[in-house]
Amino acid sequence: MEYQDTPRNENTASQHAFTTPSEQSWFSKTYWTYSQVISYTTLSRVHIWRLEQEKRFPPRRNITENRVVWKSLHIKQWMETATWKDEPAGASNT
Repeated sequence: MEYQDTPRNENTASQHAFTTPSEQSWFSKTYWTYSQVISYTTLSRVHIWRLEQEKRFPPRRNITENRVVWKSLHIKQWMETATWKDEPAGASNT
């Protein structure tokens, strides 16, 4: 599945498990470093890179020559919609 930076439909935002509107607002304005993304997803740096090359992971943003970040909202949404190896395609991961 190729990562899409834009919502698939108008109901996409309401489908994500945000506890409060302020939590959604916080996630939309927050950026995570490699170490934060690794901690949240439990994926290795190399696996994240491979998924990015296959366009199956949210795109990074270069903030300096040697520093990259990801929008935390995109990582959270990716985690909620990713297809996991131990479940059939189309099954919910909740």
